[in-house]
Amino acid sequence: MKKFTRNFFISFALLFIVMALPLRAQASLAGLPSFQHLTADLSSPDAIAKFIWRHFQVESDQTQFGTEDRWQSPEELLQSGRGDCEDFALFAYEILKARGTQAFLLNIYGQGYGHTVCIFREGKTYQAVDGTRVVRGGNSLERVIAKIYPFWKSAAIVKAVKGSGRGIVLKKITRK
Repeated sequence: MKKFTRNFFISFALLFIVMALPLRAQASLAGLPSFQHLTADLSSPDAIAKFIWRHFQVESDQTQFGTEDRWQSPEELLQSGRGDCEDFALFAYEILKARGTQAFLLNIYGQGYGHTVCIFREGKTYQAVDGTRVVRGGNSLERVIAKIYPFWKSAAIVKAVKGSGRGIVLKKITRK
């Protein structure tokens, strides 16, 4: 158990360091195709995560917009090249939806923790586009949430409200 705990915290620390670094390559966003073209080009969840890794930089809403929480549309994210987890999740959600994949947005909460991902299903298993990676889950939503954040307390299925820069809660999930 000690080895698992140590390895988990090392992995979490490495993930934090990677996420804190600028994720966008030095390439300009000016040459990127439109969102409509990307829906055809990004043919898998892995391709979406790889695109996010290569082209976007992590930046808080406070730094970028001077507000605690603002959800950018995929088009706004493509223009700015900067965003946070809600922006990346909404980007993945809109591409998956345009390609005919049923998906939804999920907020995950823990003590001092809040994170948004895009959830979809492959066959009978839940999967998540978690920013720059795809988390292969299991047969329950709770399992994929635990793979993303083992100490989660609750979660909420959310919907982005177009033009508002926010999301609204559709369904709350409490850890059993």
